[in-house]
Amino acid sequence: MLKCCMDMLNSRIKINERLTHEKLPEVSYRISATFGPVRVAIIATSTIDDIFGTTVNKCAKINTLASPNGMVIGESLYDKIKGIESYIFEKVANYDIDSENKFGVYSVKQKTG
Repeated sequence: MLKCCMDMLNSRIKINERLTHEKLPEVSYRISATFGPVRVAIIATSTIDDIFGTTVNKCAKINTLASPNGMVIGESLYDKIKGIESYIFEKVANYDIDSENKFGVYSVKQKTG
């Protein structure tokens, strides 16, 4: 999952080269991820299933804490992957959903070299 996200961030350079060549504006984006239960909504009139729930809501809310063209993760995912040595994790915020629901948010960068 981390490699996929980093590949998406790194692909921005090539995407923007192509967009510039086509005289289109460049793109920037933020990636956020967290871990937890989700529910699947299957809609009869759509070929695409949708997911929803608290985990999805948290992921959407922390997205704004990512730097442009960067990635953040919620504490539940951080707790599962913090030992992966090829990435750097840095706490960037405590997110308060309400007075009883607080969790850490961490930036993720790939180690170079």
